[in-house]
Amino acid sequence: MTEHMFSRDVEHVPRIWGVSYIKVFAVIGIGLLITTVIYMLSSGGGGIAKIMSLVVGVLFTCALYGVCLWMERQGGIARRLPFLKRNWISVSQSRQTVQYKLK
Repeated sequence: MTEHMFSRDVEHVPRIWGVSYIKVFAVIGIGLLITTVIYMLSSGGGGIAKIMSLVVGVLFTCALYGVCLWMERQGGIARRLPFLKRNWISVSQSRQTVQYKLK
């Protein structure tokens, strides 16, 4: 019997638009909330005030997304602390092997 080792990429985090899913949805949710609050506060104003409130909300959402994108580019804690990365990989890959027989 021949043993072939397979290991998974344990550092893989699914991303959309360069940022992890949870951050994208958090940015969209916070952006919509801020936009709604600003729009409701400007409800007494004219059409220009409402349009400006929407523009401010979109700009705030884009700025928040930019901050999240910058944070993702900085790398995770494992990249900044390599001794943790070695320990995490050794613990997480300890039982991730598959054996199969070749005929």
